[in-house]
Amino acid sequence: MGSARALVPSGCAMACVAAQLAMCQWGGGVSRPMMITALAGLAIAAVGVILLWSMSLRRESIAARLVIAVPIVLSVALVVALMLDSDFRRLGARG
Repeated sequence: MGSARALVPSGCAMACVAAQLAMCQWGGGVSRPMMITALAGLAIAAVGVILLWSMSLRRESIAARLVIAVPIVLSVALVVALMLDSDFRRLGARG
């Protein structure tokens, strides 16, 4: 039963890696800064999934889950938003 529970986060991390490889292989129409932003965002998402899974939050109360998970999720969202903002500022309207 324990190894079956590990399949979901492992599968999510593998899906993120597969998406990164696909972007590198077939992302021809995307500018380099946007490609870097997307790859970094996918890497951060994969790390967040593994980190949340490895902390075994199922055994904690709902309040403890929120106290632990919300800062991780918000920090990932903030990092991706800042990367996208810097890319859009640098690229401007020319894309």
